[in-house]
Amino acid sequence: MRKTIILLACTAFVACNKNGKEEQKANAVVWAETAETTMPMTKDSLWSQEDWDKTYKLDKPQIFNSITKAVRSGKLKACSFLNLDIDYTIPEFDAILSHWDSTHQVDDVNNPGTMISAPLKYDTNPDDISQIRFQEKIVFDTLTNTLTKKVTSALFLQYAKSQSGEILGMKPLFRVKFPDGNSAAEKK
Repeated sequence: MRKTIILLACTAFVACNKNGKEEQKANAVVWAETAETTMPMTKDSLWSQEDWDKTYKLDKPQIFNSITKAVRSGKLKACSFLNLDIDYTIPEFDAILSHWDSTHQVDDVNNPGTMISAPLKYDTNPDDISQIRFQEKIVFDTLTNTLTKKVTSALFLQYAKSQSGEILGMKPLFRVKFPDGNSAAEKK
């Protein structure tokens, strides 16, 4: 008798969970399969520091360092900013974050008027990130009236500057793909 009650209780529990998941899917309305959200990482000159701090409570070093650490450890994949199907290897990713400019030249101190090559090393740090663009799927649940946003990738951008330091626009650095919520690897 006891085993029968336990068996019926387990069966009812499994059936309720299965119906609950099917009901959630039936109530889900996809608002956007792909939407882009932009998060500024640097204060616009028109904003006061006080207003910026009230609106954007973000930790640039934490964001940048946690993403780069996850990519370097293999937990996240960095990919081309143009094509999500082209994944970067860890050395390719490191080359994006740290590279040499071999075209830089300076005046030779021993021979004035003579230019010599003086390569510069550029290391990307959290302060260089000016914007992050998120690709998201947005789903509205009609039963609970809740909105769910699932981020599928994040594009990290920095300002493109002229040699004089003038901002010319935005320059993409890399894109990071986040695991799909339905993948077998995430369910483990």
